[in-house]
Amino acid sequence: MINKDMLKGIMLSHAQPIVQVGKDIKFKIGYYVRVNVSIRGNDLFLKAIQRSLLQYAIESRIKERESNTRPHPIMYIRGNGNLTRLIQEFIEEPIIDSHGKWLPFISCLEIILERKHTTQNGFDEIVSILESD
Repeated sequence: MINKDMLKGIMLSHAQPIVQVGKDIKFKIGYYVRVNVSIRGNDLFLKAIQRSLLQYAIESRIKERESNTRPHPIMYIRGNGNLTRLIQEFIEEPIIDSHGKWLPFISCLEIILERKHTTQNGFDEIVSILESD
């Protein structure tokens, strides 16, 4: 079992918060914004993290092969509720992480939670956050 302090360390050092922006004509502004957190590691490590996160009602999914070119396991944490709980439980102020990606990620997630990402102004705000990263 992985305790809360160890999970905090894993989230700040190993986890990769990702904000993905893509073109899609189905949406009013012509673009979509997706957020998730990925963690790479061996199968046992990821399953231990997954079991520990379930204690905090955070669901995740493990893929045995990330892709054809990278045949190693990866874990994804998706969904606004899961990501919100993850940040509330494990990411504390001040945020000092090894990648410097949590602050922009949290800012983008807040915009998404407020449903501003569906407007041009909100989308432009997300793009400016990502460009400054």
